[in-house]
Amino acid sequence: MADVVITSMVGGIGNQLYGWATAAAAASRAGIDLVLELSSYERDPFGRTFILPKLGIAGVRTSSYNRMQRAAIGAMARIANGRQGHFGFAGRSLYTEVGGRLNPAILDRRLSGRCYLRGYWQSARYFADYAGELRKAVKFEPCNAVHARSDMVCVHIRSFKEVSAPGIVRLDRDYYEKAYARCFSRFAHPAFVVYSDDLQWAKDKAMLPATYEAGGQSHTADCSDRDLCELVCMSRFQNFIIGNSSFSWWAAYLNDRSPWVQAPGRHRHAWFSEEPLPVEWEEA
Repeated sequence: MADVVITSMVGGIGNQLYGWATAAAAASRAGIDLVLELSSYERDPFGRTFILPKLGIAGVRTSSYNRMQRAAIGAMARIANGRQGHFGFAGRSLYTEVGGRLNPAILDRRLSGRCYLRGYWQSARYFADYAGELRKAVKFEPCNAVHARSDMVCVHIRSFKEVSAPGIVRLDRDYYEKAYARCFSRFAHPAFVVYSDDLQWAKDKAMLPATYEAGGQSHTADCSDRDLCELVCMSRFQNFIIGNSSFSWWAAYLNDRSPWVQAPGRHRHAWFSEEPLPVEWEEA
């Protein structure tokens, strides 16, 4: 039985990046193979699909569990959740992320054997030592280039209107007002470019700056990957006000030029992970 890391992929592009990055870093540390498991996309409630290859991430092996395998992995995950996120037997190990708490077994252990990962893994600590390699792996080019000046600030506002799950925290006007004020303390005349899944909703909730430009307006007529275009376009800015969204988290993280990032602080209880932010990002 070959040593391998098999991670169950879930969600949209942001959560796919978290799952891939955590598993790729763990596999690289151990010098073993990586497989991305895709069975969740056979029944995704929002119709989402596996999209990482479109980002240019190459050489990724994939597989899908059958019904019996899903049941077995689910049972192992329940046992692992009761054992601080780790359950092993007969050369196999399963690692979970219990309630967003960091799993030290992933952080501190070199994995071996047949290893299954099941979680969201929404913390840069899981892959901080491979950040440079991960950023270089994303090779997607947007349909129209963005040339962001040093005083331009990329703002992301997500409504979460499509999500009805309990526990979702929607940021309010207070967060954005404080973030805009910090920009005026950094720049004499900051220029805000706003990306949002619903700009009218953001306007109705008074979350927009006094003056701004709407982002994502320059797609070509035949652009078929608007979300990927906007993710990569956002990453080309040098200054960010992000929401509690994996999409804008990754837009800021993919920037490799030491950006300034303003993010919702832990006191807002707006993140799933207990340590969601890189230490160099500012909280408000």
